[in-house]
Amino acid sequence: MVLLTVLLNACGGDGGNGSSDDTNVGFGWLKISSDATFVSHNDDGAYARVSGTAFTSSSYSALTCAGLCCIFCSFDNSYPGVDVSWTNNTNNFYGTADSRYGTLTDWDHLWSATIPLSVGTNDIDFTAFDPAGNIGNDSVTIDYFPPAPKSILTGSDNSQITLEWGDVWGADFYNIYWSTEPGVTKSNGFMITNVGSPYIHSDLVNGVTYYYVITSVIAGFESTVSTEVSVVAGLPPRPTRVTATVEDVEIIISWDDISTATSYNLYWSNEPDVTSINGTQVANIPNPFIHTDLIGAPYYYIVTGVNNFGEGKASIEVTAMPRLPPPIPTGLEATLSNETIIEVKWNSVPGVPIYNSYRLDRCDVWTIASVPPEAGLCSARWPDNKYWEEVYRGTDTLFKDRNVSFGQAYRYRVRAVNAFGESETSEEIGFLW
Repeated sequence: MVLLTVLLNACGGDGGNGSSDDTNVGFGWLKISSDATFVSHNDDGAYARVSGTAFTSSSYSALTCAGLCCIFCSFDNSYPGVDVSWTNNTNNFYGTADSRYGTLTDWDHLWSATIPLSVGTNDIDFTAFDPAGNIGNDSVTIDYFPPAPKSILTGSDNSQITLEWGDVWGADFYNIYWSTEPGVTKSNGFMITNVGSPYIHSDLVNGVTYYYVITSVIAGFESTVSTEVSVVAGLPPRPTRVTATVEDVEIIISWDDISTATSYNLYWSNEPDVTSINGTQVANIPNPFIHTDLIGAPYYYIVTGVNNFGEGKASIEVTAMPRLPPPIPTGLEATLSNETIIEVKWNSVPGVPIYNSYRLDRCDVWTIASVPPEAGLCSARWPDNKYWEEVYRGTDTLFKDRNVSFGQAYRYRVRAVNAFGESETSEEIGFLW
């Protein structure tokens, strides 16, 4: 977690603030915005973004015209802005800020600076020089503490639990706090100090749930605790070397056997990022498992191990696609848009755009006796006598038909296409403009 404490100690500007109520101002001033914030880490370290304003006129007569300066205003515009410099007294870094003119409705120039931070308290001074040689000063104090680790992953095996997390930039080491009760803190948890990722916690009791939080330590400063994670000791580890192999219209899923697993569960979906929550479960499967009764769409799989203590963590996701034409598109409908365009849309078919695309057909209807036009009333197109004409081919599920005429009736149908063939055509719809 990042903790920022900003203390603004403005100096310079007490005798006037550059507003349009002051006249014959002959000094410069500097002001830091109150929203100085920590920005980010990169390969070089931690940075804070600090911004503010600075007044830069040597003299003027303050009159306003509807919020704008009148002809009586006198500016020293020989320099296109102010020079704003900064020094972080804690780490002896220094530099200059970016500066530019403000708006015509005020007398300020805007500036901003990206400043390297050290762990702990950072005392930062700012100095501004305007084109007339006036000087303004201000300062800010920013306390920066290391953030807690994120993206903590857990794994379980016989009498042990594995913890893995993303590195915190600049961390010297990490501390782990654990308990067999939820709500772990630094004060009530058992501490494991000076560790790195991944860490294996051993000599545990199978079937017991263990709770963990992790902190990072930089230059003697310890972060707040991470989000708490929990896992049962003794669960089967994640299945490894999982593969999905296409066998014509079937898919074979296999993996390395786990000695502590008594059975396996498989979860699948036609959309990526399958989990045990959103996927379709096939319980107690053999290894390998043959998935049958498929459609012409991609399949995504994860596998878990199961034993007397419960279900372990899922494997990485694998995918494969059977050699089958795609399913029929559904939900075809047509509406009038902007009074000149017929918009035709339908539901997406799994696998678009990687595997599948669409083909939309249209026919002109020779009679408008029925509204919408009935099926079987398409008229032949001269000179090739085609009843249906392909008007769209692509991966979008929306087609804007601009080649239409007022008073004419139309019918539409759509098919999905992949490398193994075309689906059957969807149900037709009619539209009379």
